[in-house]
Amino acid sequence: MVIAIEGMDGVGKTTIAKHLSEKYGFAFIDKPIKYLFGKENEKITPELDRLLNLIYDYDDNIIKTWFFGLGNIMAVRNFAGHDIIIDRHFVSNYYWNSDDSCQAIYRALFDIIGKPDLTIILYADTETRMQRIKHRDETDPDLFDDEKYDDGFSRMIEFVENNSHFYRVIDTSGLTINEVKHSADSIMDDFLNKNISLVMTKTR
Repeated sequence: MVIAIEGMDGVGKTTIAKHLSEKYGFAFIDKPIKYLFGKENEKITPELDRLLNLIYDYDDNIIKTWFFGLGNIMAVRNFAGHDIIIDRHFVSNYYWNSDDSCQAIYRALFDIIGKPDLTIILYADTETRMQRIKHRDETDPDLFDDEKYDDGFSRMIEFVENNSHFYRVIDTSGLTINEVKHSADSIMDDFLNKNISLVMTKTR
């Protein structure tokens, strides 16, 4: 089972992904592109970070979408047969790297590794997100990156709707982290209970 946690920077993706993986016993995948370079047990090195920034700046969305899509493939295939929580997956790739010309790539990626069983999209307004990032680290480069101030929520919803992904949204604005965790737990409990019931029905 694959659960994807998505959203813009500062919404709490990593915190919630780690929480869900620990609570429900799922493997945690952070920054799937690391798996393309065999760096899954390491932080992004300065050398890899420079390479990724070159790709981000590359003026060809087809190339960028395939590149980060390969990271998605490597991460999911490395955990074949395991339940996983993945911090950023198809939705983030689409938002940051893709346009309408890339839809065929996503169809190929879905054929290769499938769609997530559940996508949880975390939302917060721009001011809230930037306050959280600043509280976390006043020198965070995201605070000085104009693109990070964009509200990408509508494009993310567009992607999951157009590609028939099963998803749920949590508006984290004004919520404490414990309240966000509680909302995520409720979504997971409901999702897992329904899937267990479905499996039991099919086996009778």
